Amino acid sequence: MKNLIQILTLVTVFLLSIAPSHAAIISFSLDTASNQVQVGDSFDVDVIVHDLFANDLTDSLLAFGLNALYSTNGLLAFTGSTINPLFEDNSVNYGLNAAGWVYDAITNDVVVGQTLTLASLHFQALAAGNVSIFVDSELSDFNQGLTFLNQDRSAINVSSNFTISAVPLPPALLIFISGLVGMSFSAFRKRFV
Repeated sequence: MKNLIQILTLVTVFLLSIAPSHAAIISFSLDTASNQVQVGDSFDVDVIVHDLFANDLTDSLLAFGLNALYSTNGLLAFTGSTINPLFEDNSVNYGLNAAGWVYDAITNDVVVGQTLTLASLHFQALAAGNVSIFVDSELSDFNQGLTFLNQDRSAINVSSNFTISAVPLPPALLIFISGLVGMSFSAFRKRFV
């Protein structure tokens, strides 16, 4: 019986040592340098991919394409994008908000820590309110998503919520307005006294 327990323990340890560890999955995030966005501000949102080669460390990234949408019309205006310099910008050619492809494939050696900023999306804040920005790729369109050399294309789907605040009145303007009110009241009093 002791030998059977030892053998089962050894087999279990062996199986655990050769079993693949839990593989990470490709994920995306939206990041902005500005925590506070006010009406009239121009701001950028970076589209970042994490664990890019999680499914196959030997694979290569060839291209990407995506569109940016937002939840409430009238709060934001999309003003353009800047593609990571590793890619050739094909946004206009493909009719997408951001798209790029590479001459030399991007491999695991190029992407430090498997995190890569694909593009910076540029927006103008038009009005105050809460808005969600969605980055979306339709895999039915061959130019959208992440395109790899060996594995299937991967959809780019991520969203983030932002609050656009109204521009506060500067203190000098408040003092000026209170001075006008005071002068008007004084003139009104003199006229009727």
